[in-house]
Amino acid sequence: MTTEQQPLTWQTIYQQVADESPVILWMTDAGGDHVYYNRCWYEFTGSSKQHKADGEFWLQSLHPDDKQQCLQQIKSAMRDYLPMRLTYRLRNAAGEYCWMLDQSRPCFGQQGVFLGYVGAVVDISEQKKAEQAQERTNYDLARANKHAQLNREMNDHLQVCNDMSEVHAVLSHFVPKLFSKSSGAVYMINEARSLVEAVTYWGNLDGEELSFTREECWALRQGKVHRVTEDHGVVCSHLEQDPPYGYVCIPLISHGDVMGLLYLQNNNHKQMHDDFRYQQAINTSENLSLALSSFRLRQALRFQSVRDPLTRLYNRRYMQESLEREIARMKRNKTQLAVIMLDLDHFKRFNDTHGHAAGDAVLQALAEYFQSNLRADDIASRYGGEEFTLVLSNIDAENAARRADILRKGVLDLDVVFQEQSMGEFSVSMGLAMYPDEGETPADLLQAADKALYQAKQDGRNRLCLAADIRADDPSVMQ
Repeated sequence: MTTEQQPLTWQTIYQQVADESPVILWMTDAGGDHVYYNRCWYEFTGSSKQHKADGEFWLQSLHPDDKQQCLQQIKSAMRDYLPMRLTYRLRNAAGEYCWMLDQSRPCFGQQGVFLGYVGAVVDISEQKKAEQAQERTNYDLARANKHAQLNREMNDHLQVCNDMSEVHAVLSHFVPKLFSKSSGAVYMINEARSLVEAVTYWGNLDGEELSFTREECWALRQGKVHRVTEDHGVVCSHLEQDPPYGYVCIPLISHGDVMGLLYLQNNNHKQMHDDFRYQQAINTSENLSLALSSFRLRQALRFQSVRDPLTRLYNRRYMQESLEREIARMKRNKTQLAVIMLDLDHFKRFNDTHGHAAGDAVLQALAEYFQSNLRADDIASRYGGEEFTLVLSNIDAENAARRADILRKGVLDLDVVFQEQSMGEFSVSMGLAMYPDEGETPADLLQAADKALYQAKQDGRNRLCLAADIRADDPSVMQ
């Protein structure tokens, strides 16, 4: 019987069909050795049909990172004759690794005898690329959502900050979280606008100074982002050494006003080319700039609402509101409080002689003197004209009188110079009232202190008069 007349076996039929298949097909024997690959296998891998059809070439063509996992899966499936589904990278004829999906099932003969495995391998590189792109998109979206949430929380806190110390605390809490995988710092320009000072920093900064001048940073000098990579960009002089993976300086600018700087240092090569991270840094800096600008505007408006524009002391309204709060606090703590009303002696005559500009200089000098010689918790305010009010909390009558008289004597030593001319000696008259002895409300205390001030002027000026003495001499006066 000739070859053409020999009966076809199932293996022969399978091989003839398999060679026409557009996907890789393979077979093993019962021992797990590969006994057949179809034509698509040779075309894909670039191997010759003279190669023995065993698993050695397949194993050599596997990506090194996928070998161990594949061998473990094959061993586990063959032990119990289970179907297999493998995903791995296989080197093609061009030497490139492609993602493949390898699915196979066990074959059994008569009486259930195991014959081997038959499998099909499909190139899923495009599908894998799409999946990886989607994973990257999802990852970037998750990062963006996290950044957006942290930025919102940071902005919410910045919107209710009362002073710069609270702003610094908020920045120290949130910015390191926004860029936890990097090293960096947030700088603010000081009030004198001479130095850029770090308010928070994190990570391992390579040679970064925590205080420097604006001229030492290209971003601040140019008013735009300055990004340095391993092969591009001029390094700023505020860095003592070049960060190996580069950095970015982003100025915090709003309405043309430079307020500070966001500095981020890359910790590895991947971060240096992470455009998404770079864009998040830009977004954060824009958010920070607007929030800080808003804070400064609120501070300016608040200052205008509670401060006297000439002396920069608290105004009368703020003093009265604060006095009411202080009285409530003294009542809870069962302590005393002093209210001092004082007036510049013969100030109208001085203005008539030297002019109002010189008079303003005297009022400003007096205000600076009070601010320098009062405790942090004390309140100094301009009551009106040349009249001032001081509120001293947590103090008894004896110490309040002693402190008031020290202040009065200190005024005599002030040397106010206006237009290169000394304005001479000044004196003040003072009236002092104590809570709760002379009153338990702001109105009562201010009235008692004002009457004591009037008495001090009546007694010859440049002196301190106590409301308690007036009340002792004539109780009806303080009613």
